[in-house]
Amino acid sequence: MAEARMRSACRVQRPSGEPVLGDDGEFHTPMTTIYEGPCRLRMVSAVTSDIEAAAQLFVGQSAVLSLPVLTSGDVRVNDLATFLPSTNPSDDLDPAIVGQVVRVTGRHYDTDATARRLPVEMIS
Repeated sequence: MAEARMRSACRVQRPSGEPVLGDDGEFHTPMTTIYEGPCRLRMVSAVTSDIEAAAQLFVGQSAVLSLPVLTSGDVRVNDLATFLPSTNPSDDLDPAIVGQVVRVTGRHYDTDATARRLPVEMIS
């Protein structure tokens, strides 16, 4: 039943090496895909916090990313989840979510878990 509510799709990745100079003249970090498939994002609160990193100011919001328990056990803290267009276009209830990225900030294990509910931070 929990997986039936996972109507979005996402790809979870983590850095897998040193940044390399791309054809566009920018450095890009190679990424390894850890999980790709159905997911669900729920905002915990509309409260935001300012985050300063590399002389840039970002705004962070807390949320929960739900993934299927059986296929998401390798997801770790600091992995990045990017929201993809769903395979069923009618599932993309909020088209603005496609392309958004969240960072996993914690783990979730539970004996009776119906979903892996990971705390994440939306960075904008």
